[in-house]
Amino acid sequence: SVCLPLLASPREEDLNGLYEAEEADGGAVSYALAKLGMSEILAENIFRSGGGTTLEARIRSWALFSSYLRTLGRGPLNYVCALLRQTDAVSGLLSVLMAHLPTPGRRAKATASPEDVVSLRDVVTNSRYLGEEDYVTRGAAAVYRSLLHLMPASVGSWFTEIKNRQMISDIEKYTSVNETPRLIGLELETISSRGDLEVVALHNKSQVVTRYRKDDSTLELVIKLPGSFPLRPVEVEFTSTFGFGEAVLRKWLLSMRSFLRNQDGTIDDAIYMWYQNVEKQFEGVEECPICYSIIQPSDHTLPKLKCRTCGNKFHSSCMFKWFSQGKA
Repeated sequence: SVCLPLLASPREEDLNGLYEAEEADGGAVSYALAKLGMSEILAENIFRSGGGTTLEARIRSWALFSSYLRTLGRGPLNYVCALLRQTDAVSGLLSVLMAHLPTPGRRAKATASPEDVVSLRDVVTNSRYLGEEDYVTRGAAAVYRSLLHLMPASVGSWFTEIKNRQMISDIEKYTSVNETPRLIGLELETISSRGDLEVVALHNKSQVVTRYRKDDSTLELVIKLPGSFPLRPVEVEFTSTFGFGEAVLRKWLLSMRSFLRNQDGTIDDAIYMWYQNVEKQFEGVEECPICYSIIQPSDHTLPKLKCRTCGNKFHSSCMFKWFSQGKA
C-alpha cells in the first residue's frame, strides 16, 4: 500500500488566512507547511515550479498529493483547491506535463491502450518498474487525469490561456479521446435530486436536466457537457421558465454558469450550490456584487461585509481579492 504523508485535514474556518498567505514571506509553501503539515520537500515540489527537483520527483510528488486529495471530503477539498488557485502551481505543472503526454503532436496515435494506463498508486511506487521515459509519459497522463477529475475548473482556466493553436488542438484531441468519456460517466453517476430540485442525468446525450419547483412555478434547466469536457465550458440554458420573471432568470443563469466555470468539483456540487443560492434568494438574501453569488464558491460563506458607502454586502474573501488586485 501507498504510505501517504501525515497531512492534516484542512479547516474551512482557516480559509481567509490563505488569501493573506499570498502576501506573507514564503507564500503558499510556508502556509502548506504550517496548516497542512506537509514535508518541506513535498511542499516545494507541489507549490514551486522551479528549483533543482527532477521531473520524475515532481510527477511522483503530485501523484502522492493527488492521492491525498481524493481522501478528503468536499469541504476540505475545496479549501485545498482554493489554496492551489492562489498560486501558479497547477498551471505550471500542466504546462510541463503537456510536453510529455502522448498527444497527436508527439505520437501518431493519440489513443492510449489499456496497458498504457497506470494508477496514481503505480506512479508513486513505480510498481511496474518503468524506465525513465516511459515513467514520465505514463505518470504525466495519470496526474493529468487526476487533475481533470479533482480540479476541472482550474484545468479549464489554464486551457483557455493557451495561445499556441497546435497545442490547443493536440490537448483537446487527446483529452476528448482518452479522458472525457470516462469523466462524463463519473459526473453523471453522481447526479442526485434534493428538496424542491429534481435532477435527471441523460447518459446518451451527456446532459443533465434540473427541474426546480416552487409553489406553482417550475423552472427547467439543461446542462450540456461538451465533447472535450472539462476543457471547454458546459452549456446552460433554460427550457421552461413558467412563473419566473426575466430579471430573476438572468440572475440565476449567471450564477449557475459562474459555479460551473469557477467551482472545482463535480457538476452535482455546482447544481447543489446553485440550488442553495436560489433558496437563499427566496429568503431575501442579496448576492455579492463582486462574484454575483450569494454563497461564495470557495468558502461557502454569505455576504456579510457591509459597505458604508453603497450599503451592499460583500463576501470578505471577494473584498480582499478586489482590493489586493487594485480595483478599489
